[in-house]
Amino acid sequence: MSEDYVQGLTLLGGEPFINTQVCLKLCKRVRQEFGDTKDIWSWSGYTWEELQKDSDDKLELLSLIDILVDGRFLKDKMDLTLQFRGSSNQRIIDVQKSLADRQIVIWDKLVK
Repeated sequence: MSEDYVQGLTLLGGEPFINTQVCLKLCKRVRQEFGDTKDIWSWSGYTWEELQKDSDDKLELLSLIDILVDGRFLKDKMDLTLQFRGSSNQRIIDVQKSLADRQIVIWDKLVK
């Protein structure tokens, strides 16, 4: 991971927010060794709103993540033209800005 061509860490299926003990260790290690020079992305079937109402371990994991793609994949909303997600109900959330602003901030760096 220390190589320049490695952008960061990606957490995805199974559900990262069910496996918080392992994911927290990984994310804390990345932050300890690389600070904010490596990003951490996570995909979750949970929505932002569901995660905000959940347990302390899930909130701690969320606090270490840069980008969250939230929401369940819905086949009837599938769209293969979307970046980083499979269905139109899923959002790409800038977690750190959202936590600071106390409202959802959609990631604004999509390739156009």
